[in-house]
Amino acid sequence: MSKFDDVVRKASTALPPEELDMTLVCQKCNDQVDVGLYFATEKILTWTCPAGHKSFIEGFNLFG
Repeated sequence: MSKFDDVVRKASTALPPEELDMTLVCQKCNDQVDVGLYFATEKILTWTCPAGHKSFIEGFNLFG
């Protein structure tokens, strides 16, 4: 299988991000954020503070 086919397969099987209402803190400026996006396929939780800093946790498993 070519790399292109692999990318298309991953994109078609990826779940859309889930919006989570939870308290998160910016990893750069410590501002509080109330919503994060969870990408289940990639196991990444990400959020953006009001100042525009993007924070994330890789390997995050929502279900323990």
